[in-house]
Amino acid sequence: MSKLLETIYESLRELVGSGVKVLPAVITALIIIMLTRFLAQFAQEVATKVGKKTIHSQSLQLLLAKTSYVTTWVLGSLMAAVIAFPGLHLGDIIATLGLSSVAIGFAFQDIFKNFLAGILLLLQEPFRISDQVIIGDYEGTVEQIDIRTTRIRTYTGEQVLLPNSTVFTSAVQVRTAFNSRRTDLGVGVDYNTPLADTAELLQQII
Repeated sequence: MSKLLETIYESLRELVGSGVKVLPAVITALIIIMLTRFLAQFAQEVATKVGKKTIHSQSLQLLLAKTSYVTTWVLGSLMAAVIAFPGLHLGDIIATLGLSSVAIGFAFQDIFKNFLAGILLLLQEPFRISDQVIIGDYEGTVEQIDIRTTRIRTYTGEQVLLPNSTVFTSAVQVRTAFNSRRTDLGVGVDYNTPLADTAELLQQII
């Protein structure tokens, strides 16, 4: 019985000792993650301000801001991983990502698909922020193009989040693509109404 307790004690002591050794690295990694969150927001704000001053296209401004945000997070996460696990090098991470790319691809297929579709939507600009569009069964005003979704506000005041991949592969009708467009309005009048009165009524409506 005493030998069993001694074995358990030694195991716990080794576990605590290992935890104490890696604790500073883990704390440092957590601090880096917290700083990365702040820096990512800061980078996005700076990129937004620079984009508004130097880039005319609002879609490209969004792309610059979101790219800065994601890049900062990726670099910060890699740095935190290397510090938290001292035996892990950047080359090992890249090799691991290469070996597991197929599994990662299947697991995050929708995320990658929507991310790439969002970038293409911002680059090609089939529509812009504040454009009135019809996508599938939804009609409204484009409010935002995020990394994963396109946000539309319907005319009834509802918010619709459409996956970017769905938007990219769907037929999109942009009602505000041109400065002028034809609108058909049906106006009912009595069959016995004189033509002159009908014309006057239409002019009043217009």
